[in-house]
Amino acid sequence: SRVRGKVVGLTQFGAFVEVEPGLEGLIHISELSWTKRPKHPSEVVKEGDEVEAVVLRLDPAERRLSLGLKQTQPDPWQLLTEKYPPGTVVKGRITGVTDFGVFVELEPGMEGLVHVSELDHGRVENPAALFKKGQEMEVVVLHIDPVEQRISLSRKRLLPPPPPRVEEERPRRAKGKEARGKRKPKGRPEERREYEYGAVAEYNLYDASALPTTSVKLGDLYGDLLASLGLEEEK
Repeated sequence: SRVRGKVVGLTQFGAFVEVEPGLEGLIHISELSWTKRPKHPSEVVKEGDEVEAVVLRLDPAERRLSLGLKQTQPDPWQLLTEKYPPGTVVKGRITGVTDFGVFVELEPGMEGLVHVSELDHGRVENPAALFKKGQEMEVVVLHIDPVEQRISLSRKRLLPPPPPRVEEERPRRAKGKEARGKRKPKGRPEERREYEYGAVAEYNLYDASALPTTSVKLGDLYGDLLASLGLEEEK
């Protein structure tokens, strides 16, 4: 139900309204406005104002009456979900910059958060270095929670996508015969030598057992040389 009364007192936490002689109700500071977040009730009402309020709770035993001023107006958060469905692109004014994101005002007193991960495709280390309070920013609405009164926005989803990453081509591995290549010759080097009598012998340079066993005396070679010159060794 609704009641009318007169503001008879202001405190840090709310405004007292006299609804009838001897009966006062409290409008808590959080119940003064849907959109404003006043630091003091005097930002919304003044002492002596005549106001209309909605009864939120009544405790007859304690003679306590809780009132709400904002409930006399339509809930703008419900209207906001109809006006800005997910995917809506809108321009707003930056009202605050923090390490975790940027606050953008869509309607007077109604702000949404562009989380730092939604500012750009790349990582933004310091939002304050790129964005300033009072600047305009075009954003897209991701989600509106009228109960928690939170708006999630994105800037990066309106930016051109980054170029695709190009992976370096790895060298092609050779297969089959290409991988095997030419085989190196096995075994120890061999050499062919010619001996007297025109015989050809083949032996391994590193294998002494393969050396020829024919023995040739120095005297025999000397005699053959003299004979070839037409001389004979004197006896």
